[in-house]
Amino acid sequence: MKNKARFKNISKERIKGKTEIDEKIILSPLDHFEIFFFVEIVYFFSETIDAKALKTSLGKTLELFPLICGQLHREPTGSLSIMETTDGVSFTVCDCSTALPEPANDHLSEYDACIFIERLNPFNLTKKNCPLATFKLSRMSGGGSALGISIAHTLADGNGFFNFLNCWSLIHNEEPHTKPFFKRNILDFKKTASRKSFRTDRGLSGQCSGFKYMSSAGLVKSIMSILFKQHSMVTGTIHFTQSQLNAIKNEGSKNGRISLNDALCSHLWKCYADLTGLTGEKKYRLLMPTNIRSKIEHPLAKNYFGNAVSHIIAEQSANKLTENSVTEMALEWRNTVKKVDSTYIEEQMSWLKHHEEQKNLFHVLADIDLFLGDLFITNFSKFPVCNISFNSSKPFRTEIPLIPAPGILFLLPAPENKGINLCTHLPRALTNKLKLNKWRSELYKYGELKI
Repeated sequence: MKNKARFKNISKERIKGKTEIDEKIILSPLDHFEIFFFVEIVYFFSETIDAKALKTSLGKTLELFPLICGQLHREPTGSLSIMETTDGVSFTVCDCSTALPEPANDHLSEYDACIFIERLNPFNLTKKNCPLATFKLSRMSGGGSALGISIAHTLADGNGFFNFLNCWSLIHNEEPHTKPFFKRNILDFKKTASRKSFRTDRGLSGQCSGFKYMSSAGLVKSIMSILFKQHSMVTGTIHFTQSQLNAIKNEGSKNGRISLNDALCSHLWKCYADLTGLTGEKKYRLLMPTNIRSKIEHPLAKNYFGNAVSHIIAEQSANKLTENSVTEMALEWRNTVKKVDSTYIEEQMSWLKHHEEQKNLFHVLADIDLFLGDLFITNFSKFPVCNISFNSSKPFRTEIPLIPAPGILFLLPAPENKGINLCTHLPRALTNKLKLNKWRSELYKYGELKI
């Protein structure tokens, strides 16, 4: 697809709303942590969407989200802030020489969605008038459209991202919508954890609640690993029907009531360990970001447009991953999730704030090593991912563009609420393994086997 697709730009412009940013907003430590990343998705529509109408409704939506049109600025203290309004976001309309893809309701489909977005260089985000979001509308050969959206992760997490898209859809269709809240005082806790625990004999503490502090040498090593191995990475889509999901949940709930998320993630972790051939007593980690808005005592937390996620980590040896049942794994994961309370969050925020004050926040990464067998799962299945529509146009397929690191999984609701799509970011060798009947049977071990 990547080599065959040809794009012809029809127009490229900047779009912003009439609302100006009225005051400087200092971003939170959680926002700083995401400075090098983007939240992205590509929607495929069977109809050819009216570009003019889409740009008009986007402009109206940006009046409620002026931060997206703001100037990202580095303060003298090293902190990031959003200041005056720029020329706005980037919106490109183009013609694509290829036809629409098939719906992603098969066992494993590979598709290069990166060609349908315009990625920004994260090192340019603080440059004057650099857009913080890009939108690309591709009119496909034979009809239909692909809409690719990329927003700087430092502005918002997945919850904020999809609430923004849902608001855009409602405004486009002239339906009632809710105003977002984006002032960063939502994460200002009344009390903070003791700073003494953040110091060691060698300086800054290395770990805290799913985050880790890395040396400059460690950062360079991580970046080089991504650069050298990114070309071997591919994305894939695996579909789970609702009956299969019910069977997985029932399996995980044999020793008590367990959520679908607990059971499914435990099942996927076991499958991943088997797929990568992990053995022995070495410990491996599963990390999941979790929305903490419901745990924040603020009246507008639900509509918060920003980053409000905590990292949860489970650790298990390769042998235990193989030996333990989904039931045992799901219960253990549930007990891990229960640890995320106000104290856990306060400790995490205070630790991050400490590193920010030391101007070392750029040394902080998620506390996993994806190149050594750890796994990262992000669950978007409860977000309004597929709720968007532009008049009669609704997406029939969604894709998360490639993230150039192994062991990253996204759970997305399938269009029309027909199960869940698992978007994988794996080395090609592992993706090819997933095509074999052995792994197909393992993935669909619970519930009916797809033919």
